[in-house]
Amino acid sequence: MLDKPDKTARFVAMLKAALPFEVELLASTLARLRECNPDMRISRKETVFEVTYELSHGGIICLNGTDNLVATALTHVRVHPTLPFAATITDYQRHRRKNLRKRQQLLSPVTLTLRHGQYRGAV
Repeated sequence: MLDKPDKTARFVAMLKAALPFEVELLASTLARLRECNPDMRISRKETVFEVTYELSHGGIICLNGTDNLVATALTHVRVHPTLPFAATITDYQRHRRKNLRKRQQLLSPVTLTLRHGQYRGAV
């Protein structure tokens, strides 16, 4: 997908249009975010309020916890299968992980910014 700029732009626009939505953090993601933000209570389910596409940044981006913000790559979360865009995200994740294994890198240019405790919709 990322090798097709038009498709990537549509994908990011779709995610932005769906904001806010909830995600479940993978156990490894949760552990790393807690390590980077020890004073912040980060739960397994968090709310995404911003989606960015940054090819230069990848993996988990740890912020300082200002205003209860943390960031993680889209490849490090799960979305509930009933969300209308869940299949698209799963396809992206599968494609991205396959490419990462080929290159043995941990870059993921689609980043989600989460605000803890702001929104609790059904997931």
